[in-house]
Amino acid sequence: MSEPRSAPGTIGAAPSGAARRPLHARILDRMRDAIRSGEWPVGSLLPSEQEIGEQHGASRITVRHALQRLQQEGYVRKQHGRRTMVIAREPSRRAWQMESLEDIVASADAASLDILSYRLEESAEAAEALGLPPATPLHGLRSLLTREGQPYARSLIYFPPDVGDRLTRADFDDVIVFRVLRKRLGLDITDVRMTVRATRAGAEDMRLLGCARGEPMLATELVYRSEPGGRPLEVAFTRFPADSYALSYSLTAPHGPA
Repeated sequence: MSEPRSAPGTIGAAPSGAARRPLHARILDRMRDAIRSGEWPVGSLLPSEQEIGEQHGASRITVRHALQRLQQEGYVRKQHGRRTMVIAREPSRRAWQMESLEDIVASADAASLDILSYRLEESAEAAEALGLPPATPLHGLRSLLTREGQPYARSLIYFPPDVGDRLTRADFDDVIVFRVLRKRLGLDITDVRMTVRATRAGAEDMRLLGCARGEPMLATELVYRSEPGGRPLEVAFTRFPADSYALSYSLTAPHGPA
């Protein structure tokens, strides 16, 4: 089996107006273009982080942010102890079919939950979703969702006081948090309401996900109940880079004439 050939050592010129974007985003754009155009064909190896950094006057941390996003989008695969390999010429968009709780479980396939904090917080948006007064202190779980060690989304999950008081940070040993409620507290979730919004990346998205400020994001809000119309037991806010994810639904028309 022959060794993968190395990709060319330079990246094409930046498009007009690109200088206004953060450096890691400009590097990402130009690497995407090199792959899509075939300049860096599938099976080739990218230049090293140091070489890319020298071409753009960028630190290795900045280059890693760009390579991380390129891997999240499905263009490349980082290899332990070796250079990054191009694996696809077109972006790999992860689509979720959301029709049941089983689909929510499937959406987290091969993912891990990296907990950032579990503490009391105030969130008027979460309190409203839970049917509580705006200033109610809520137990909030902040986390990153990762695959193969790479973050692809960030999540904020809130619980009403009588639920959150009975949980500790150590209890969250499952990427599917509603299963923690069942295992630790005996609370079964049978009803979920999802709201999807289009938004833009802010400071936390930049810091935790390596997004560029203002980049399109997909934001979901899931409210979990033990029964339809019942009291909410959990509300989860999750944010994803919009260029890599899509949601899919099935809508069934009623029987008979409309």
